[in-house]
Amino acid sequence: MENNKLKKANLNFGIGGFFALFGAIMLCIGIWTIIDGINFRSGSGQVTGVISHIEAHREHHMDGGNTTVHDVYVTYTVNGQEYEQQLGYYDSTMFAGQEIEIFYNPENPAEIKGKDGITNIILPLFGLVFLVIGLALVNNDRKKNQQMQKLMEQGSTAQGIITAINIDYNTTINHRHPLIAEVTVTDSDTGEQFLYSSDGIMEDIRHLNGRRVTVYYDPDDRSNYYVDLDTAEADDSIGNAPQIHDFR
Repeated sequence: MENNKLKKANLNFGIGGFFALFGAIMLCIGIWTIIDGINFRSGSGQVTGVISHIEAHREHHMDGGNTTVHDVYVTYTVNGQEYEQQLGYYDSTMFAGQEIEIFYNPENPAEIKGKDGITNIILPLFGLVFLVIGLALVNNDRKKNQQMQKLMEQGSTAQGIITAINIDYNTTINHRHPLIAEVTVTDSDTGEQFLYSSDGIMEDIRHLNGRRVTVYYDPDDRSNYYVDLDTAEADDSIGNAPQIHDFR
């Protein structure tokens, strides 16, 4: 008997967790940036500067992609002394020679910030969107697991036969496709057949083809069901189908 549970393709939970974590980080950074800017400007001096030049360069990422990054430099004068510093942000409306309002630290005029623009709002806004989407996906997966548990505790059971193992090409996790077991349940009294599909499984389950498996279902709505492939690991094989080597 196999004691290890099959590794289900919890796509919603995985993606949802990533979205929620990424969104929370973006939101926190965005809020911190806004608060830091407000605190800086509350005790700063203000002067009109000029964008002296904008440098564009490419940044390469670990996934092989790259993005164009713009460094904006401004010149300004405080107490008769001219400074040139990097502004710290960029938007597509900026150009060399453009006048721009600058806030500086009176104790260290080389420390500057610009006005809050749309770019300061985008980060926390996107973070909030990612967080909401992520939490929704995680909650959806949680509800699905609760539904599965309820069916296993309160639903009816039927024995079915795994008739095929298919690859779910619509889903990719870590560059791999989950496998789905197709199950046929035959009602011994009426002869009716009911067709079910398992959740996506990340392990190779093709050796289970032809085995008996337990299906939990709602007797009032048989479309509400759960195929427990872990029971196929424990059952004896009946009419084993030949092992399939799928090179598609």
